[in-house]
Amino acid sequence: MDKIKKVIYGNPNLDEIETTDIENMNGICRERLGRFVRKTKCFSKKETRHMNAFELFHFYWNFMDKLTKTETPAMLEGLADHQWNWEQFFYFSLSILN
Repeated sequence: MDKIKKVIYGNPNLDEIETTDIENMNGICRERLGRFVRKTKCFSKKETRHMNAFELFHFYWNFMDKLTKTETPAMLEGLADHQWNWEQFFYFSLSILN
């Protein structure tokens, strides 16, 4: 069975769309977040906690963890101009709250 490549979001090159990228990310999430593993004692009791854990990991992965020796994925995509740290994350002032 052939896979169908279809643009859902953005404007990527169709030759660069691969399911292996998604499967790799799913494996990384299961490896790093215990609540995403089957039959575990650290499952999420509430859906909001589950989503919060994923969002926190998602931010860490994109803005704090370097993909290359010098840049995070957010820096490579032009979403950030520096590597974030935990202090910046916890003390960042959101304009929607002010």
